Parts: sequence; C-alpha cells; structure tokens
Amino acid sequence: MPEDSTADENAAASGTGPSLTQQEYALRRYEARIGLWKVIWGTAAVGILSVLVPGAIEFWKTTLEVRKLAAQQELERTQFEYETRRAFIDTALNQDIELRLRFATYFSKTLGNGMNSPWSAYEKALRDLRDEKRKQIHELERDFRSLAGKEEDSASDQAELAELERKLEWAYKEIGYVERGRSVVKSRNETQQSVPTEPLNNAVLLEMCASPQEDMSLRWLCTGAKVLGLHEGRDNSRLREFLSSDGRTLGDPENLPWEGDFVETVVALNDPEADIPQNPYLSRNWLQFGEPTKSPRPGDILVFWRGSVNGTAGHVGFYAGEDETNYHVLGGNQSNAVDISRVAKDRLLGARTSRKPLQPAVPQE
Repeated sequence: MPEDSTADENAAASGTGPSLTQQEYALRRYEARIGLWKVIWGTAAVGILSVLVPGAIEFWKTTLEVRKLAAQQELERTQFEYETRRAFIDTALNQDIELRLRFATYFSKTLGNGMNSPWSAYEKALRDLRDEKRKQIHELERDFRSLAGKEEDSASDQAELAELERKLEWAYKEIGYVERGRSVVKSRNETQQSVPTEPLNNAVLLEMCASPQEDMSLRWLCTGAKVLGLHEGRDNSRLREFLSSDGRTLGDPENLPWEGDFVETVVALNDPEADIPQNPYLSRNWLQFGEPTKSPRPGDILVFWRGSVNGTAGHVGFYAGEDETNYHVLGGNQSNAVDISRVAKDRLLGARTSRKPLQPAVPQE
C-alpha cells in the first residue's frame, strides 16, 4: 500500500482531515447568523418596549383615573339616592295626612302598576284614615258644642271641654287642612312660630313697664311680660305657681292647653272683679270679654281661630305689636312657653279691650 494513502486514512481516523474543517466552518457561519439575529431581535425588542412601556403606563394611569371617577360618581349617586329616600320617607310618614295623600297619589300615578301596586294600596289606606279622622272631628265638634252650650259649667265640664279641645287640635293637625294662601308643605299661618319681635321686644317692654301704666290693657301686657320665657316643662313649678296665683287654674300646663289660663290669670290679677268669661280656658270664649275694638292697642286681647275658622279650637293672647302680615302676640302656650310670637292677621276672630276705670296697679317686680 502506498504511503500517501495510508496517511490520508490515518488523518480521517484522527478527525484532522479536510471534512472536519468544512464542518467547523459551517458551524461558525451558523453561530454568526444566530448572533446577527440576536442583535436584530434585541434591538427591535428594545425599540418596541421603549414605545410600549410608556404607553402601557399611561393607559393604566388613565384606566385608574376613569375607575376612580366612576367610583366617585357611584358614591355620589348612592348618597343622592339615600338623601332622596330619606326625604321620601319623611314625607310618607309626615303627620299631615293630606300631604301624605298627595305624595302617595303622585307616586301611584307615576310609579304604580295598576290598583295592585304598593303606592296604590298606600294611597287607599291614607284615604280611609282621612275619612276616619274627619268622622272623628265631626263627633268631637258635636260633643264640644253640646258641652259648651250649657248655661253652667262644673269643674268636670271644664276639664272635659279642655280635653275635647286638645283632641280636636291633634285631629286638625293630623288631618292637615290646608287654608287658602297656604302651601301644602308649610303653612304661612302657623301660630306657634317664635321669632324676634320688632318693635315691641323685651327691652322695649321693660322700659315701657318701668313707669306707671296708663290703662288696663297696658297693665295686662306688663303683667304678662314679667313671666316671659317661663317654659311648661323646664319651669313647670314656677309657671304653675303663676297660673294659680289668682286663686284658680286649669291644671298642669304640660298636659293641658293653657293659653286661656294665662290670659285669665293676667286679667284677674289686675282686676279681681273683672267680668271674666264663664269658661276662660277656651280661647274663643274671650270674644265675650270686654268691648270689641278694630284698632288694638298694646295689651288688648286678640282671639284667633285654629284648625278651621268655623271650628271651636283657637288661641288667645295680648297684642304686642304688628307688621304687614302678622300680629305680635304675648301669650302662653306659644312654643310651650310664655313668649312673643307672630300670628297671621287673617286668623284674627276679634280684638277685645277694657274701658273700666283703673284699679290700683299691680306692684312691679
């Protein structure tokens, strides 16, 4: 065998021949291509990320802001629904049946689904309750007129009359009669509205009453002013002492309507011989006292209707001034106390005054 052939065979056996060099060259070319693609894809990835990452951050930031705004709007909507429902419940449970009935009628027509809807059932229940209360008022009015028509009133009759008047007042308030010129929601004629009074306020009263009073009406006003602020609950014992200081009283002012008792006490203290109405605890009975006047002066007695002008309930107090639409009244049982309140002029039944000669003045404290 020749030498060259033997050398080639040995080289092939040892892996150092020409075929191994070609494989290595192919491998290195493959590695070069891989490296090039790594550079290309790496550069592309960096470029893509440099564009996408800020965009993604901005996207998520915008998404979070939208979600936050949506959550805030949902919270506001929930709060609005809560306040609205609370207002609806307050109206639906209002003492005034007429107001509740209008409320129920509106929703039974706008939200109800026929006669079987809850609003329709609520409306029917209110109408039944209103009819029942009207019947009760008619019966109480009949009993009141029958008892008030007696020529002589015993102590038990007076107590029963006071109880009937109190029940009528409750019934009128619950039935919610709406007078002309009055809103369904709030009456401009409310009697027991304590407000700052001009011009006859406490300071003016004190100054006026510091000197001797020129007439009986002014004496009444000054006597009443001495107990301004006494409350039927907080000052119960002092108020009861005053109301009984003339030798008679209706009873506990915390349980009875005592505006008539207050006027009777003030008048009797200044004139024990005064021709006081037979039952002075009923406000409208003061229309029988003294003489009528169309131009009341400070201290004259004002008698008002309450609930219904043709009913029996009323209010009585002393004239302490006026403005364009209201009389300023010093009286008892006004916001449960002795105070000066405004009462609408169109509720006046009459003003009464005294023309009797003056008796010795009541000592001022």
